Amino acid sequence: MKDCNAHTIFSHLSHPKRFIGLTIDEAVIAVIGALFLALSTQKIIVILSFMSMVYGLRKIKKNRGPRFLIVLLYWRLPHAMTRFVLPRLPDSATRFWKN
Repeated sequence: MKDCNAHTIFSHLSHPKRFIGLTIDEAVIAVIGALFLALSTQKIIVILSFMSMVYGLRKIKKNRGPRFLIVLLYWRLPHAMTRFVLPRLPDSATRFWKN
């Protein structure tokens, strides 16, 4: 007799950590937005701008994890900007031509 429940694979192990339903990078934008909202007199504009930033971030990531942003920075930004974030990696243009 074969037991179907003998091996369970949890799908949530590969999901990123969340804070109030947002991934960490989205939560950082939301916290900054809340600070701006507390300090601003133009509440509607601040709410709309930070909601659009969170929506844009979700569209850029397309349900990938927060590490996708680091990969995107590496391949899209010039080496002068990425060498501070990723100092051990070579320039992306050099790496592209070596492969």
